[in-house]
Amino acid sequence: MSPTFLHQAKVNEGIKVSRINMDEENFSVEPGSLDLVISSLSLHWVNDLPGCFRNINKSLKQDGVFLAAIFGTDTLYELRSSLQLAELERDGGISAHISPFAHIRDIGSLLTRANFTMLTIDTDEIVMGYPSIFELMWDLKGMAENNATRNRKVGSQIHLNQSL
Repeated sequence: MSPTFLHQAKVNEGIKVSRINMDEENFSVEPGSLDLVISSLSLHWVNDLPGCFRNINKSLKQDGVFLAAIFGTDTLYELRSSLQLAELERDGGISAHISPFAHIRDIGSLLTRANFTMLTIDTDEIVMGYPSIFELMWDLKGMAENNATRNRKVGSQIHLNQSL
């Protein structure tokens, strides 16, 4: 989804490369035409993940590689917990403030269902500290990571005190 990053990627001489920038939601290339498909931190926005995985698998040549990095289910766990506690205290209930992320075991099942074989699924836990929630929100906004939940609660929002 980032043509700038796509064109900045360096390629060694002698390797034939075609750079295709496309939305995973509409992944469509000639079947069996790709050696490698890479997706970096964007699959959590796909509405039809099983369909996307099927299309990627169809596009790969035999022994082709699909390499992806996605946010897992515990991403932003501390932020999610803090917002839920604050909303529970304030409103007596909770709603989703962060879009849901897939469980790793579900990703493995979806890939298997899409006819991928020889799966390797690895997880890394990276904990980052922020001086306050404002710097975290600044980074999330800069990454265009907003809550895309369709039926999210909009009327009651938690207002953060800038003096924290």
